[in-house]
Amino acid sequence: MHRLLPPLWALAGGLALVFLLLALSLPEPPHRLDYTRIENGLGIPLWVVAYFPQPPASPAAPAAVICQPFNDPPEYARLLALELVRDGFVVLVFDWRGRAPGENRQLQRAGAQEILRADLAAAVAYLRGLPEVDPARIVLAGHSVGGTLAIEAALSDPTIAAVASIGMGAQVTPEAPPNLLWATGLYDEFRGLNRMRETFRASAATLAGENTTVGEFARGTARRLGVSPTADHFTELQDPGIQREVRDWFRRAVGLPPQPRPLRMELRALLLLLAWLGGLVAVLAALRRLAGAHRWALRVFPLLALLGILWLSRVRGPGFLLATDGILWLLLATLLAGFIATRETRALARGLRVAVSLALLVWVSLFLTLVVNNLANYLHQPRYLLSLPEFALRHPLDALYAYLLVYSRPFLFSLYDPETIAPRLWVYAVVGLEILFPGLLLGLVARLARRPPGPARERRLLPGARGVLLLVLLGGLAAVVWLRLEQGFLTGESARAALRFLLRFAVLPLFLFALLWRWFRGRILAPGE
Repeated sequence: MHRLLPPLWALAGGLALVFLLLALSLPEPPHRLDYTRIENGLGIPLWVVAYFPQPPASPAAPAAVICQPFNDPPEYARLLALELVRDGFVVLVFDWRGRAPGENRQLQRAGAQEILRADLAAAVAYLRGLPEVDPARIVLAGHSVGGTLAIEAALSDPTIAAVASIGMGAQVTPEAPPNLLWATGLYDEFRGLNRMRETFRASAATLAGENTTVGEFARGTARRLGVSPTADHFTELQDPGIQREVRDWFRRAVGLPPQPRPLRMELRALLLLLAWLGGLVAVLAALRRLAGAHRWALRVFPLLALLGILWLSRVRGPGFLLATDGILWLLLATLLAGFIATRETRALARGLRVAVSLALLVWVSLFLTLVVNNLANYLHQPRYLLSLPEFALRHPLDALYAYLLVYSRPFLFSLYDPETIAPRLWVYAVVGLEILFPGLLLGLVARLARRPPGPARERRLLPGARGVLLLVLLGGLAAVVWLRLEQGFLTGESARAALRFLLRFAVLPLFLFALLWRWFRGRILAPGE
């Protein structure tokens, strides 16, 4: 039976091809992408990214501004932007890092909130000046801190047609801002559903619950709390349930008829992610098999990867984001290939077993934490339990897509747009080292992580490791607190929200992980290892 199975490289490669074909069967809506430098009312430059439907759906199209959190790259809002583009919207998102220090909003300290408010107002003014846009049909969406900025912008500009605040509450009235959607994931760690119900009811002067629309769009008093049972705070912009709430709300606000079509951009992104991962496994398995007889392959592959990176850096036009994904894939494959191909079989099997088990235990710990914190919501709305299996599958994939493919781009590239792809120098340095010394970098990491043999192995190093981990986490938290204080975002309310987050979603998963690790340790590690 075992002999009938194809080799790992063929099986993984076949699955990668299937996922790729499925992804290509869900094409993106045709659009033009423009990266543009503008100035806000304070005279400070910023970069915006605009999506234009091709061909235009109407001579004067509705337009949407999506204000993603200012630590996120523009691709963080891309899936929602594409869904709106398919409906004929011109969509604008922000490149908060810019291309020069003066354009980088993450370097702003004092006055950051005022600058971001001016940025959003400048983006609306930019859209109103475009001949393709109907200035009376502009809507705003924002996630997390961006949700607060979107609400504040609409309060200052009553001509805005509608607002969607994703994963964020704020003080508003039943009359302003106009046509307000509160959109949240059931598992949002910072804005619990009970709290969002109170926010929605206060904003609409109603006793209605979630997923109910009250008020009138024509008068600007429409209000809704839309809840997706398959998202937490960190995956809300990738979640099709949230995207559907925002898309449907904006269509009604600008006078478009209902559109029951399915939203498929998230599914396409996840299929592409699985295709990349399947291809990575296939190449690594093939290289390990080939390197057993031909050691030269371990130097030839990173050399070919370097040539591939140089070639992909020359890609121009609409395929530039796929080219950046390809460069990331080549970098990962180069880092892993030499290390995996040079490991002894038993050590490699043990390492993979431990790595996979740790990843599963981390996810199970987080998943159980989210479930425990939502027991009251299951009792209030038992139908949410029906979406729990989908959430368990979708959430880790959405998180992997965001953290692997989206967040990595600013660290990999000094510049990327339809006209230029410029990998950072460290990308070339890493590949160059792997050409000269295959497996060097991960090999050094493995040596540092390896437990010492003999009596030293019996020492209780785990408490010390926990202490180091705790210090790192506290240091990171202190850095974030300092940054938010400098920028003016940390208030008494946000500090209390951060404390609640730590108590509910940071302490419990560590406790659960420790219990699960003790339970499964004997099954993960073979006796004597």
